[in-house]
Amino acid sequence: TFGKGSVQNLIPLDDDGAQIKLTIAYYYTPSGVRIEQKGIEPDVRIEVHRPGKDESRSETELAMEGVEEFEIGNLAKDPQLRRAIEEIRNMTVSATAAREK
Repeated sequence: TFGKGSVQNLIPLDDDGAQIKLTIAYYYTPSGVRIEQKGIEPDVRIEVHRPGKDESRSETELAMEGVEEFEIGNLAKDPQLRRAIEEIRNMTVSATAAREK
């Protein structure tokens, strides 16, 4: 992903609308790496196969491809979400096993 990675405030300078944008914070990963202009690299990569994109469709139609109303039954259709849930379950099992030792 790519993101701004900073928090900025606008500070008014006078009554005619002049302002200054001041950076007041940056976002960091838990390991202390600043994400500004780098984004986040996932720990687990899941490739998504999108067969047969039709070039005549609008960008909006392409962006909405596969978007459905959220229902628990739809989770199985999302390979990235399914893998994320597996990772969380594995973390929970590992943490429980470590506590029991």
